[in-house]
Order: sequence, then C-alpha cells, then structure tokens
Amino acid sequence: MIRVVRDDTKLVIIGDGPLRRRLELLRDQYRLGRDVLFLGERSDVDELLPHATLLLHTSHYEGQPNAVMEAMRARVGVVATDIPGTRDIVVPEQTGVLVSLGDLKAFAKAVLALLDSPERRAAFGAMGQRRIEEEFSVGRMVDRHLELYRMSRSQKAQDGEMPVKPPSVRKP
Repeated sequence: MIRVVRDDTKLVIIGDGPLRRRLELLRDQYRLGRDVLFLGERSDVDELLPHATLLLHTSHYEGQPNAVMEAMRARVGVVATDIPGTRDIVVPEQTGVLVSLGDLKAFAKAVLALLDSPERRAAFGAMGQRRIEEEFSVGRMVDRHLELYRMSRSQKAQDGEMPVKPPSVRKP
C-alpha cells in the first residue's frame, strides 16, 4: 500500500524466518525486486539501523522485542503492532506509533504520516533513545531485579520465613 503512494521508499527486511519465501513470492508478484530487500541474518544490525528511516515491527506476539529496543537505541522511529511486549517499550505518540493488530490501513497510514514528517520521526527517535537508556539499560534492569529480590525477601520475613542474604552484584 505504501508503494502506491510513495515511490521513493525501500523496504529492507533484516533477519530470517518461516515467512521469508512467502514474502519473496509477494515481492516478485508485485514486481518490487528493487524496492524490497531481504538481508537475512546479520551481525551488524547496530551499524545498519542508524541508516533506517523507520522500523516497522508487525509481530503478532513478542516477549520483549529486541528489534524495537535496538531501533529506539539507534534513534529510529517505530511503527509497531499494539501487542503486550511492544506496548511495554513503545510509548504511543512519544517514542513511536502502536497500531491495532491486523489493521493494515492504519499501519500504512501511520508509516506514511511518519515518512512525511522528519521532525516527528526525529522527536520519536530522541525520546526513544532516552527511554531505552533510562528504562532498559543493563544497570536499570539489575536495579529492578534487586528491588524484586528485596521485596520478595521482605515478604518472606513477614511470613516468618528465614530471610536470605541478598547476592552481591557488581554493576556494569
């Protein structure tokens, strides 16, 4: 749908999976060979992402999507399906756009709106990078795990169980 409106776009698919062959057939059927590129598995994604205009994440299910976090860390705006794992990371209209699962028209509309707004993409990118640094860094995750441990230990003490000494943790 996007290609009909914007002939200056390219879709670059990084990674591999069971849908690749089907997607390649669709690309060929619509004669989009020059505009839809399949890069397969890559070890240099962190070097590729800063060159992206947007990350389109269309998963139906994710635990905590690394691709979304990597894009946000690279200051790339995100358009993604509104599913639990992604919803935990993307703040709607601050770090990206979340679209209802299966709503292809809304997804295309969100992508086109961001392609037409470099200022909005830049703002999403900056806010996304800040969110990843502040909320999802290794140090922040260690702090959260320690807090969970402390809460669990406190609850055990209240329940009369013997408290366990917290593990020593060296922060990165």
